[in-house]
Amino acid sequence: MFAALSAGEVDALACDSAVVLDLMKQHPELQITISLTERQHIAFALPKGSVWKTSLDAFLGEARANGTVRAFLQRYFGEEGAKPILEDGGDEE
Repeated sequence: MFAALSAGEVDALACDSAVVLDLMKQHPELQITISLTERQHIAFALPKGSVWKTSLDAFLGEARANGTVRAFLQRYFGEEGAKPILEDGGDEE
């Protein structure tokens, strides 16, 4: 999609920010002109009063602290692909 936009084959595209963060570095000639929403991060939704909240909070806190989140991002986005997400707070609360 970014190559087609860069080549003038399409006029615009809409992408998730996790995709845009890396690809904008690869295509500095492009720019974000319209943001459809405020910046959003991955979230988990649980019913109010869920018995899983404490366990999920503990797991996510441990995963950030021990590097699991960083390793996950690097595994699925590659070292270079994970950098923009991590620089944007992808492994912080």
